Amino acid sequence: MTVIVTQPTINVREKLNELDKPTGIAGEAMLRAETPQEQFQLIGAGRRNMIINGAMEIYQRNTAFSGSSGYSLDRWKVQQDAGVDTTCSQVDVSSGTGPYAKGHRKALQIAVTNTSTASTFYAQAGYYMEGFDASKMGINASGGNHITLSFWVKNSVGGQYYAFVDDAKSGFRYTFGYTVEANVWEYVTVTIPPKDGMVIDNDNSIEFRIVFPAYYAADFTAADAVLNQWHSHNGAKFTPDFPTQWSNVSGATLQITGIQLEVGKVATPFEHRSYGEELALCQRYYQKFGGGVSYGTLSNFGSAKNTTVVTATTSLFVPMRDTPALFTNDIQVSDGVNSAIDCTSTAVSANNNNNSLAHVEYSVSSGLTQYRPYYVRSSNNTSGYIAFDAEL
Repeated sequence: MTVIVTQPTINVREKLNELDKPTGIAGEAMLRAETPQEQFQLIGAGRRNMIINGAMEIYQRNTAFSGSSGYSLDRWKVQQDAGVDTTCSQVDVSSGTGPYAKGHRKALQIAVTNTSTASTFYAQAGYYMEGFDASKMGINASGGNHITLSFWVKNSVGGQYYAFVDDAKSGFRYTFGYTVEANVWEYVTVTIPPKDGMVIDNDNSIEFRIVFPAYYAADFTAADAVLNQWHSHNGAKFTPDFPTQWSNVSGATLQITGIQLEVGKVATPFEHRSYGEELALCQRYYQKFGGGVSYGTLSNFGSAKNTTVVTATTSLFVPMRDTPALFTNDIQVSDGVNSAIDCTSTAVSANNNNNSLAHVEYSVSSGLTQYRPYYVRSSNNTSGYIAFDAEL
């Protein structure tokens, strides 16, 4: 006897798609990854975030900035109209939602201090990458890597805003927009494709920028500005527009934190490094000795080469990007016995300097004993310091 068993025809692919696979978003991304390299990037093995101080924790200068161009928070350069209409500073992220819930406690803030309707008005914060870091992205070639930028942002004025990345030598720019509600933290991600022909040198110069404008007035916007693709830089066409009311509201603010730039097509959770490690990374570009302590020692011992000049060395915390510039405030030289003498001027010596050791000449009006050992200290207040700057 012959028994014939029949089964209904099924489509295996359809049945697999119907399965309730408990993979989650990350698992789905792993399944869709096209190469082992892409899966490795999604796992997050090794260092991922190429931004230093993306959580805005390091604030060595500890002062708000309101000039036309300079640094407030470490590694974040502020640029704005010479009219000085905004102030950049570090602020606490006090909300229990948004970036606070993701482990962020600080943010960079740009705030309007004097309203403006001028067509030349602009204000922005930018991150400048040196070539030793930027060249590792592999974005500057056909078939190269995608990169993904993610960040938390809050604006007191709702609307459409923009940001961009560009290289420093080829003149290529990638601009994108994002929309925010007023006074609400938003999480933004953008994936940027590689660009053939981009020049990124493997050295310590500026090679790549990430720029977050708070506002661009009419001189920097155009309705036909190119978005969401690489294009040649045009200084008059940074973005299509900006909410015009932002510059007209005294106290209007842009806050940003949790900035991460990583290789790959998917934004992964923010890479939190320890405070000490983040500080050391920042000190490659800026180091400050003193501040907050009266009579604090600021240098190694040196000696008086005559009655008005002490030469002393300072061993730097970490090797700096380049031979640094020197900045000082309220300092004295002392032999530890006689009364200290206020410094009248300082200068980095033309000789014996490198990115690990700074040889400095400290001048006083008179009173030094030639060849006697002296050291440098802060004056009788908490504002005395010496600082070394090798920022880009």
